Amino acid sequence: MLLSVNYHYIRESFEAPYPAIFGKSPDQFEKQILELSKYGSFISADQLEDSIKLGKSLPEKAILITFDDGLKEQLQYAVPILNRMGVPACFFINTKALTDTSLLNVHLIHLVRSQLAPEIILEELLKHPSYLNLTETEKASHRNLGIAHYRYDEPENAYLKYILNFGLSREDVMALFQHLFHSVLAWDMNAVHADLYLNKADLNVLGQSQYIGSHSHDHLPIGVLNETLAKEEVGRSKSILEETGHQIKGFSYPYGSKEAVGDTHQWLEQYDFSFAVTMNRGFNTDINEPFLLKRCDNNDVPGGKSFSPSLLNGFL
Repeated sequence: MLLSVNYHYIRESFEAPYPAIFGKSPDQFEKQILELSKYGSFISADQLEDSIKLGKSLPEKAILITFDDGLKEQLQYAVPILNRMGVPACFFINTKALTDTSLLNVHLIHLVRSQLAPEIILEELLKHPSYLNLTETEKASHRNLGIAHYRYDEPENAYLKYILNFGLSREDVMALFQHLFHSVLAWDMNAVHADLYLNKADLNVLGQSQYIGSHSHDHLPIGVLNETLAKEEVGRSKSILEETGHQIKGFSYPYGSKEAVGDTHQWLEQYDFSFAVTMNRGFNTDINEPFLLKRCDNNDVPGGKSFSPSLLNGFL
């Protein structure tokens, strides 16, 4: 059995006017890793790949620790803890952050939402022409889908996040948040970028002790893109990462939902990947579908704020 656990933000403080960026403090992270160690054996992504490709055995209860997005704080706070504890992990990187000084859409949204009330942002979005054209039934569907997908958010925040990620075009969302970022917050994007993301030098340091995988180029929901753009997102990311000298065999689907995965799993192996992780919650009783591996948010597992034993019944 394989339990994969995912993390994003690891920082000392999450104080902000509005709750929009969630994660673990270094102390909370270390305590959760200790808690997880009671239930199974930590494995590396290399071990997972060897099991998939070569049939090598994994521990009866294997645990894979993963990180998405390629954030500098992961290297600063999480890696020293992992190295000290002898725990391997897999870091899935968005490569646009390595080639462009603009913020990825997902993080631009997080930062703006942490500073502005959700009612203000939602009001701006609902006035957008492409959203005004939706029927009330379609809007209600978006709200319900958002609440189901973003389980850790209040309903209005979940509705807002669904519109941002799936309801409007990427171009429309980026235009609005670029406007809010520059005109309302008046922040220096280059400075924020440098503080937020791993750079190529950081990536080399990370790769000395941990496994690096791809999280696509621009953190788009691959499954809803046309096939040409989807393959460009995947192939470009892998190429950029391998130019830094790392062998890239693992992939993490941005957003990770069934909709965001789509049929990507059917062609991902063409790019010489060995496995891919979703955000389909639960543990894997086997690894017979290596491009559709289930994964839990860290809140769903022991030591998490929303831990549900029933979700992991059979593993724990």
